[in-house]
Amino acid sequence: MAFRQLGVPSYWVIDPLVPRLTAFELNDEDEYELIAKASGPEVFEAQRPFPVSVVPAELLPRKRP
Repeated sequence: MAFRQLGVPSYWVIDPLVPRLTAFELNDEDEYELIAKASGPEVFEAQRPFPVSVVPAELLPRKRP
């Protein structure tokens, strides 16, 4: 099955325990390949599905003292 026809050219997996973001994109062989990993304060700069910057540590609520 050609995944391109489903309209899912990329997806991200968020691990809230680390925190970590792992990004995958569909390649020309219709297979998902790892394109980036960012954890904690690292910045992930995405171009697909739209331009955005994501900092995994900022996806979670801050701990109160």
